[in-house]
Amino acid sequence: MAQKMKVALLTKPGVIEIVERGIPVPADDEVLIRVRAVGLCGSDVHYYEHGKIGPYVVEKPIILGHEASGDIAAAGKNVRHLKEGQRVAIEPGVTCGRCAHCKAGRYNLCPHVRFLATPPVDGAFCEYIAMRSDFVFPIPDHLSYEAAAMVEPLSVGIHAVRRGRLQPGQTVAVFGMGPVGILAAVAAKAFGAKRVIGVDLEAFRLDVALRMGATDVVNIRERDPVEAIRAMTDGIGVDLAVETAGNPKALQAAVASVRRGGSVSVVGLPPQNEAPLNVSHVVDNEIDIRGVFRYRNTYPAGIDLLAAGQIDLSPMFTDKMSLENTPEAFSESHSREEPHGQDRHLSVIWSVQNNSRGRLGAMKAVLYQKPMDFAVVDVAKPEIGDHQVLIKVRSCGVCRTDIHIHHGEFIAGFPLIPGHEFVGEVVEVGKNVDKSLLGQRVAADNTVLCGHCYYCRRNEPLFCENFYSLGVNGPGGFAEYVAVNHDKVFPIGDLSYDEAVLIEPTACAVHGLDVIDVKPGDDILLFGMGPTGIILAQLLKHAGAANVVVVGSDARKLEVVNGLGIRQTVQMDRADYAKHEKELAERFPKGFDIVVDATGAREVIQHLPRFAKFGAKIVIYGVAAEADRITLSPYEIFRKELKIIGSFAQTHCFDRAIKFIQNGIVNVKGIITHRFTLDEFAKALDQVENGRGHIKVVIDCQ
Repeated sequence: MAQKMKVALLTKPGVIEIVERGIPVPADDEVLIRVRAVGLCGSDVHYYEHGKIGPYVVEKPIILGHEASGDIAAAGKNVRHLKEGQRVAIEPGVTCGRCAHCKAGRYNLCPHVRFLATPPVDGAFCEYIAMRSDFVFPIPDHLSYEAAAMVEPLSVGIHAVRRGRLQPGQTVAVFGMGPVGILAAVAAKAFGAKRVIGVDLEAFRLDVALRMGATDVVNIRERDPVEAIRAMTDGIGVDLAVETAGNPKALQAAVASVRRGGSVSVVGLPPQNEAPLNVSHVVDNEIDIRGVFRYRNTYPAGIDLLAAGQIDLSPMFTDKMSLENTPEAFSESHSREEPHGQDRHLSVIWSVQNNSRGRLGAMKAVLYQKPMDFAVVDVAKPEIGDHQVLIKVRSCGVCRTDIHIHHGEFIAGFPLIPGHEFVGEVVEVGKNVDKSLLGQRVAADNTVLCGHCYYCRRNEPLFCENFYSLGVNGPGGFAEYVAVNHDKVFPIGDLSYDEAVLIEPTACAVHGLDVIDVKPGDDILLFGMGPTGIILAQLLKHAGAANVVVVGSDARKLEVVNGLGIRQTVQMDRADYAKHEKELAERFPKGFDIVVDATGAREVIQHLPRFAKFGAKIVIYGVAAEADRITLSPYEIFRKELKIIGSFAQTHCFDRAIKFIQNGIVNVKGIITHRFTLDEFAKALDQVENGRGHIKVVIDCQ
């Protein structure tokens, strides 16, 4: 590691210089953090402009910035719970742990606190920082560094609603829609408030507040806030008002807007330190006024809320800059007010280890909060690990499994970005990944296996006890970008994206072929003409089956199957199974060696045994609903020595799937019948679940 680092140093009010300093050496109970992102707070701008905030005066050059995240570069010898490379958020106030306040659990009131970027303590606008390990919190891989830096202002909002003793179902008004005010509003919503009213004088900020969870807004240029809030609450007032503007009139309005017995949490600091209050009103109505000084015990909750997708921060991020741009950025912040006070900036993020400048990375994605509850929203673009690549998704297939996931089945985990059949282009690689992957067109195996559980150690990875699947219980491909482990990425050569998006279904069919174990000359009956059914039929024929008969109810799909080389088809009448049963019995009076269901339909699976020869295999290949049940005759299974086989997903089948498509053994042309955009995800889902006439539906993600 280099011994020097770059820092942005405030040398005097209005002047920031980029200089070099020595990299700090962590003490025994500290970790050295490689800073990845830092948010610009109003207090940073205040120190830049005035050189002081209240009693805190900049008397010597100082590094600003206290909203930070990064990864651990080194750990002191007494640190056991954190390790090198771990991604973390930084709580900036290190307390003594010994005073009466710390021992009472109210450590934010510690008189000996050393708070980043509060004179004389240096902050985080630098490449490395040493922090005591108990103020460093691990973050999950899918949470961006930018979002993790925002845990600090979110903590203020969480502490404000806790101090206000907010209860689920109550109403809240937040005065001031700067970053802290907006995050107080979304914290109130996350903690169960049924109504959250944002108050400000800037339409831009109020619009962002609505996008982030406020239910109502009041523009004080247009309406008196107290009258508006009383009107919205049937004259009663809100249960809790949170004042973040630091304006005496806002504080007066906050007190006047709460109901009798209500609470006011005061976050903002007016420049004159004093504000007149109607004490008679406070006493007569038993209004509790509580100061909010920073926060305590909020970081775990803040990280959990962001990681769970309950709070989408992307509307707040308006700029992203590098460490080298810090002087220019502070200068812009100083003169950022537009005519009539139209400040259109909320949160500026420094990407300290990245020297590019531009808009903060965000992307469009389908996001489920819970089963059947999804929206197409802007979320943070994934941050990749050292062994990962970032794929710009071109197409992602919609499959029947996505319908099961939509209903909360099939090992689905929420919140979730679904989509497991995706292809695209590698646009970024981790530091331990071969750079030749950059720019390559690829398909991705969505399965991630632990390698150390009981089944993985038995070389049965499909049964991995920690089975993780992108698009199923991890963030998938119905998004503009997705992060994937580099060893799960497969270049597609000269295949088109339309061909390559069917590699994952083909891989599942390859696994099905493995478990079915076709013998030369077998007679095979397959129900279902979905994409994997059509692909599996081609593979079964190639594997040496004498006859492959496909049964389906859609005449047009049967024509497609015929065109792909499967000449034996039977049209099923779902209202009268006797018709196709009679035709099959006449053509194959002894039955079939292998009977496969690729429909997932309970009523189809129920009657599979009647087509089975003695000694036949019955294969459940389609995904049935978890609640479905069928009735089988144990005597029939015993007498005919039937084998019932399941075929679940796939592992390690992508290489063969790609070869089968490239060599023409699997022909996928004509299988894609319907296309939609990300914004049309609901239509695509409805087509797969309830529509007719489709074979394969895909989402074009760009």
